[in-house]
Amino acid sequence: MKFNKIISAALAIAICGFTGISPLSSAPWAGEYSVSAAEDSEVKVDGMTFRVGETSAKLLYGDESLSGDITIPASAGGKPVTVIGDSAFMSNKGITSVHISEGIEVIDPCAFYDCNYLETVSLPSTLTEINESAFEDTGLTDVIVPANVQYIGMTAFKLKYNIDNITHRKKLTVTVLNPECELEMMCFAANTIVAGYEGSTAQSFASVYGYKFNVIDETTLITTTTAAPPVTTTTTTKATTTTTKATTTTAKATTTTTKATTTTTKATTTTAKATTTTTKPVTTTTTAPVSGGKKGDTNCDGKVELADAILIMQSLANPDKYGEKGTDSKHLKTQGKLNGDVDKSTEGLTSNDALKIQEFLLGKISSL
Repeated sequence: MKFNKIISAALAIAICGFTGISPLSSAPWAGEYSVSAAEDSEVKVDGMTFRVGETSAKLLYGDESLSGDITIPASAGGKPVTVIGDSAFMSNKGITSVHISEGIEVIDPCAFYDCNYLETVSLPSTLTEINESAFEDTGLTDVIVPANVQYIGMTAFKLKYNIDNITHRKKLTVTVLNPECELEMMCFAANTIVAGYEGSTAQSFASVYGYKFNVIDETTLITTTTAAPPVTTTTTTKATTTTTKATTTTAKATTTTTKATTTTTKATTTTAKATTTTTKPVTTTTTAPVSGGKKGDTNCDGKVELADAILIMQSLANPDKYGEKGTDSKHLKTQGKLNGDVDKSTEGLTSNDALKIQEFLLGKISSL
């Protein structure tokens, strides 16, 4: 556990909760991602202001007028964006969906604090830290935390469910794909559902603090309820093998022989030679069709569910294991890659495809 982060967490929570003033200037880890003050400049892109340094850019804040679906760009002022700054969108009441582009590594404290109507967020595979109160008091329902995330800070996903004009809100499910992710106490609300790999830090966290836990068995979600000691559920699925036998058709050789006929008239002999006709065997092989074909069904199980979005994020974070040529038995298949490519603004699978699937499951979009 990072002691200095715990101290700064308390400061961050107090500052964002009561004053709305940026806590980053006092954060001891701020220098790791800060741009040089001597060389920085500010640029504005799509209603968002960035500080651009020599090698990277940092998102400082978004306009209060921003609403609906927004995308945090991968670059600003010609430099890659690596950090979403503290309190960048705090208390925005118009934003409902956020796509965070690949390349961004850190979400600072209170970045989306009190964005009550923010229901979906797509986190990039490059993300490594989600700091204190980053998504506190938002309207999120399903979040996939990528495999490169090493740290989730205090109250990062602590939500409240009594917000005016919001009814029938689902409980939040947070799927943690890094089995060794560090989770600070109180990073989730008490009724949050936590998902992760068996034996992971997420499972230990759920067991210690009494959260309901979903075990991820590769791309299959198995529901368990954990309380110390943890309960382990194992599901075995029998493999089904379908074999199509080749059909061979052989026509038997036909031999026709005409006997010689001898006529004594003028001593003329006529002989008809035997004629042999053989038809070669014809072999026909039937290949079973490729399974799947349903839009959004990334794992080709015939259904569109959160597991499909998870597989996309797994394939992006660890292509050697979960990619199209991955070593895992449940890696992304060619048909699944086609099924999962539901965001037509970009070619191929991206984290935005995972976001579209989540929005479809939430009913925010009617089709994929």
